[in-house]
Amino acid sequence: MKIRLMIGLAGLLLSSAPVLAQSDKNAASVTPTTLPGEENLSVQERAERDFLMPVRRKQAAAIKHVAEQEAAATQAATEMLARTPN
Repeated sequence: MKIRLMIGLAGLLLSSAPVLAQSDKNAASVTPTTLPGEENLSVQERAERDFLMPVRRKQAAAIKHVAEQEAAATQAATEMLARTPN
């Protein structure tokens, strides 16, 4: 029974390694609007670019969603730590 438990724990640890490796990446560091020359675009030019390149709009939405999730998780963790008695 102990061998099964050890094998199960080893499997869980090995399967979580890629998740831990990916969590270190900073997803918000490369946003679709930080490319050179785009800071000078007018509103119309930006709208045209978004219309012609919908992938950028999807990437921006995905990055924003991830940032909101991380902020919510951080807030929840902070609240939980504040509630725990020392």
